[in-house]
Amino acid sequence: MITTFPTVFSQALSRTVKSVSLAFMAIGLLMVSCSAPSTSDDNTVYIDPTIGNVSQFLVPTYPTIHLPNQMLRMIPVKDDYLSDQVEAFPLHVYAHRNWGLFQVKVTTGDVVPSTWRKKMIIDHDLETVHPWYYSTYLIEDDIRVSFAPGPRSGIFKFEFPEEDGRNLLVSGSSEMSF
Repeated sequence: MITTFPTVFSQALSRTVKSVSLAFMAIGLLMVSCSAPSTSDDNTVYIDPTIGNVSQFLVPTYPTIHLPNQMLRMIPVKDDYLSDQVEAFPLHVYAHRNWGLFQVKVTTGDVVPSTWRKKMIIDHDLETVHPWYYSTYLIEDDIRVSFAPGPRSGIFKFEFPEEDGRNLLVSGSSEMSF
């Protein structure tokens, strides 16, 4: 069999193109597999703290605002999750199904003895619940309450209306007796 120069050249060129293509694919695959994982991936976006908050037979859970493996957590103090009345926002919940050491209430106007017992009315449609952030709107007092936990601290943000008489009421729990 006699082969001509163009046939031999095209076969050699075909093998070269295949080897170069395989080399580039191998290098590309190596670069993709050896790259560092993205640091922007955050698995807490898949967590829904409201799962299990409504129970027919057992005691329901509460939406806990808490970063994984960290010290600080917060739960709005309510009778149950469906309740639209918040008693307080604890500064730190130290145990499961506990209402925390310090409880914070926010009001507007004058502080009278009944202010300490008054519950704060919320709307669940205006509530934002994530493990890293909680926010709700107090309907009667026109106050936005937000909370964000950190590794060993937490930040509360209270947005009051422009009127006078902004009050932050803090009470201790019965576990604080010395």
